[in-house]
Amino acid sequence: MDIIITLVLSFFEWLCLFLFPIMILGYSFKGSYKAMALIAGMMSIFSLLLHHSPLLIPYIIILQILSALLLVRCFFANKMLEAFVITSIGYGFYIFIQMIIIEFLVRAFSWKYFNFLSDNFNKTSTQLMTIIFLIFTCLLVKQSTYQLNEVRSMIKGPRMNKKHRILISLISVSTVAFICSTAYILLSEDTAYKELSILLVISNGYRIYYFNILPLFAYSISETTNT
Repeated sequence: MDIIITLVLSFFEWLCLFLFPIMILGYSFKGSYKAMALIAGMMSIFSLLLHHSPLLIPYIIILQILSALLLVRCFFANKMLEAFVITSIGYGFYIFIQMIIIEFLVRAFSWKYFNFLSDNFNKTSTQLMTIIFLIFTCLLVKQSTYQLNEVRSMIKGPRMNKKHRILISLISVSTVAFICSTAYILLSEDTAYKELSILLVISNGYRIYYFNILPLFAYSISETTNT
């Protein structure tokens, strides 16, 4: 029974993780949800197997990112850069939101980070809150008229401006670095510098969003307005 619950939660985690970049980049929901559901199902099973393996968490995360990247490339994206952007935005935003929720709960109830993450009830509650938040976010984005349509056209197109290609690649790489640093800090034992490290990681996630994602969003809006 526990395995079934874990698989169901994991499936919805991966589904929301992929649906957010699909919505924000302006892909058609009808043309995307079947592929995303298939990828989410495969990733939930693969993640369960990884977590029951003797591998350390950092290696599990790396394998998850690589597997998600390859699956998105095989079943949805036309280009590797397109798959990389979808995977990094989805995984990065999911981790960022989950980290804020964990930080809020830890502060509100004066828990220790390591003890909080070791408790199954706390982990499940955090997963559910993150899933619910992302579902509402995806619905809001879907109803919005401002999406990154121009960015989608760039990463799907046969040719891309070198400046844009470098910028998008840097955003994706910095997002992956944010994911790895977040997992490492949250799952490490409590230290004297842990709270400072968590604040630095959150600020890094904010920097990625504010200085990288928002300019792309503004560019997409300006291009849409001009056409």
